[in-house]
Amino acid sequence: MQSWDQRQSIISLAGALAVGLIFCQVILNIRIPRFTLLATPFVCAWFYYFNMRRYIRRSRWVRRPFPESWRQILEKHVAYYRQLASGEKKRFERDVCIFLNENRITGIETEVDERVRLLVACSAVLLTFGHPEWEYSKLPEILIYPRSFAEDYSVDSHPGERTLTGIIVPQNGIVISKPELLEAFERPDEAYHVGLHEFAHALDLADGSAEGIPADLHPRRVPEWDQLMQEELRRVRQRQSILNPYAGKNRAELFAVAVEYFFQRSRDLKERHEQLYRAMADFFNQDPAKDRTQMDTDGTDRH
Repeated sequence: MQSWDQRQSIISLAGALAVGLIFCQVILNIRIPRFTLLATPFVCAWFYYFNMRRYIRRSRWVRRPFPESWRQILEKHVAYYRQLASGEKKRFERDVCIFLNENRITGIETEVDERVRLLVACSAVLLTFGHPEWEYSKLPEILIYPRSFAEDYSVDSHPGERTLTGIIVPQNGIVISKPELLEAFERPDEAYHVGLHEFAHALDLADGSAEGIPADLHPRRVPEWDQLMQEELRRVRQRQSILNPYAGKNRAELFAVAVEYFFQRSRDLKERHEQLYRAMADFFNQDPAKDRTQMDTDGTDRH
């Protein structure tokens, strides 16, 4: 996520000047009082602000000091954050701040405190951190449930009824079970991570379809990616994969589960599915297996 887009700023400035010139020509051609030309700077300023309002708000947010209580939560509960260098931590904090200011997180029959809000934001930021230019496209409201929920989204499930810990409904909401979210960050070596899983779906759905081919994938890579997903899907369904069998449901779930393993069990994924790991590392511009190896050899306590 970017707090300021210089290219967009230049384009908006050029557009504002063009609008100002057109405004002056219109005023002169329709022969209304010349003092109306005094409004030209305001017209230009309005055009520039309208096009840059997102980044103007962001730059205002990130200038504020990052709350120390938030930093302590990240240090205590987010292993990914702890292993970042000082400068990267600042950028991670900036992205978390932007995410929290631009997205609504609502508790359904449960309290949503600072820790929960931050862990939701971290789940999203983890996926985009390697590409500062990446943005989530119009995320729906994020709903936090007190526990796993039924398929009709009710929190009261019946014995034997299938329950969910997370789901994304395009244009409507992202639903996440609070206990599973908290547990995912307390057990960073466990494969299942409901936050990563649902935001992986959000990346996949950015182009309007869930087919395991994320919208930010370069068009030249799509055929290779498609072939890899087909091969990995076959391996899962034939029980020849370390990925959770749920990945065999379809390619959208395969992608989401692979994202969890990429960040949570990166060394295992690299060892058993090197081609898949390399494709993920290239796509996310991150190498968590390398980071974890360095983390182990420097003797630093990350837990």
